[in-house]
Amino acid sequence: MSSTKVPGHRFVFVHHASAAPGPSVDTTIVVLDPAWTPAQGSRADVRPIRPVFGRVTAEHDLFDLALELVDAWGDGSDAADRLVVDDVTYWFRMREAMWRWTHERLLWRHSLAVLVASAGDLTFEIPAAETALRDVASGLGPVSVVEPATSGEPSDQPRPTSESAGAGIRAFARRVLRRLSGRRGPVTPSPGRPPAGDRHLLSGRVQAMIDDPRPRVVVLTTPTTYQRVVSATGPRDPVLGAVVDALERLGTAITLVAIGLDDRRDADMAIIAADQRMLPMTMFRTRWGGATDAARADSARASLSAAIGGLASCPFELDGVDLTAAFLDQLSHELLRIVDIDVPQQARIGRFLDELQPQAVLLAQEGIRLPWLIAAHERRVPVFAVQHGILYEGHPGYPHRRHPAVRRAHTTFVYGPYERDVLLRRGAYLPDEVSVVGSPRLDLDADDRKDAEAVPAPTAADERAAIRTSLGVRASDRMLVISTVNLPFVQAAHLAPMLERILGGPLPNVHLVFKLHPGERDDGPYRELIKGLAAAGGYDAPPVTVVRDVDLLRLLRAADGHLGLHSTVLTDAVAAGTMNLIAMTDAHADILGYVEAGVAIPIHSRAELLAALEAPVRADEATRRPFLERHLRPGPAGPRAAAEIVAAIDGGRDR
Repeated sequence: MSSTKVPGHRFVFVHHASAAPGPSVDTTIVVLDPAWTPAQGSRADVRPIRPVFGRVTAEHDLFDLALELVDAWGDGSDAADRLVVDDVTYWFRMREAMWRWTHERLLWRHSLAVLVASAGDLTFEIPAAETALRDVASGLGPVSVVEPATSGEPSDQPRPTSESAGAGIRAFARRVLRRLSGRRGPVTPSPGRPPAGDRHLLSGRVQAMIDDPRPRVVVLTTPTTYQRVVSATGPRDPVLGAVVDALERLGTAITLVAIGLDDRRDADMAIIAADQRMLPMTMFRTRWGGATDAARADSARASLSAAIGGLASCPFELDGVDLTAAFLDQLSHELLRIVDIDVPQQARIGRFLDELQPQAVLLAQEGIRLPWLIAAHERRVPVFAVQHGILYEGHPGYPHRRHPAVRRAHTTFVYGPYERDVLLRRGAYLPDEVSVVGSPRLDLDADDRKDAEAVPAPTAADERAAIRTSLGVRASDRMLVISTVNLPFVQAAHLAPMLERILGGPLPNVHLVFKLHPGERDDGPYRELIKGLAAAGGYDAPPVTVVRDVDLLRLLRAADGHLGLHSTVLTDAVAAGTMNLIAMTDAHADILGYVEAGVAIPIHSRAELLAALEAPVRADEATRRPFLERHLRPGPAGPRAAAEIVAAIDGGRDR
């Protein structure tokens, strides 16, 4: 998609087509909703952004390029040495956030190059929420910012493709705004249970933990992303659950610190009250808060603000567009926001550790758990971290070099020897800081990680039929599971263009099942996109089911195939023995070498997808085994990790 410019040409960006202004010969309207597809006969000047994103992400590896730019700036500016509070650097805490910021602006820099095909005077009209687009466009021409409408949609605007599509577009816009605001709903005390009762319950729980003579491990967990498992235990933490189970079998007491739960919310309190091991993170503000916490944060803010001011001499540019000021503004905003949270939290965590006296801390996503790493390090409490997703060369969540002011876990547990090699090759980790245990996530499978081939045929057939029936899949249809991603930006920029290219056309006798990421809180744009493509193409849309809370491995074993782009589920599909299809529409694809290893079939188009489903080919045991041994150490991972934690406790090891 391209546009020939004329002097004075205007580009108007809108979130959905119903907000497009009237036609103008000198104006191009670009619709940002990733699910919107123009119907036949629609206005030629109203165009979706999705095909542009698809072209850009196919031609440029935005993930790697963004990280290269951020690391080059960080190394050139000595950010790790300058952004320090109490001898701890915050640069590596910021690295992933700035990588995402850069990634989005790289996308827009290349997308505008596609839209703006020739020289000429340009103006841009951009929604207020689209700061990345505004940052980049400001380097190309005058920008006017449009605030979202506060009243009903104008009646003279173009109609959506259908009533259902229009409703879906408006729903999608509302979802985006909710995600941007990070809201989970109002906090209201229970009318039937006074807050004091909650405090009494939690205080008694803390005292019971203190009185328990067993060695204690504090575990950071996020109940809102628990994985459903068909077992008597119900949903469990997909990353840490198997380790917690094994620790308890070894006689260790567990304290679950529930991130994301608030004891002032009825629904959250019901989850907390049901598990004697659980304390909400919100409790840290009340029981372990201190009068000096805010002052410590103010001091850290002042120090870091001065340091950021000294970084302005190091430029940050994207293909000729100077984004230095915007980059530093974002760095300052995000870093000071984090400091406002992390520094008081670090002090509260310290008081919590002092009172409970645990022997170890277990967590995941250690890159964003800096307050825990600092507080535990100060008290010589070992921290154990578990790999939480795909770990690959260039993962921004792990430091890329060793630095004396970095706080890291005592031991980082990884899934396989490949992942250990990645961390060691960077030089940020020493050999005794990384241990290969396998994937605790796969321990949660009720069949104890048996391969699909090892399950008795009648049992496997019954299970497969039951799952397909529960999802509404007809016996005659081929069931394709598609794994999604969590971030709306990545959904729009990478996943939606892939879906259009591979699923955009008739899919006879195919039932699409979108497996949501555990962090997604709604159905995403997937169903709307599939229906819109079908309406625009004049063919029947395939049946679509969207699921989130489901036993993942059982879902995969019930499928005729799995299609993924950037997803841990690609590896899970290898373990499950499902026909694995990897989308190759993105320049940042196959980051673990699935195709080369023979455990995934490369898919570039709908024709290739249909051919694969027509004649399914599953990797045999001889092919799968080397890949699994490289990326998923065989055997139960939870007990291995638990044994190392207990050994460290018993040996009194510390850093």
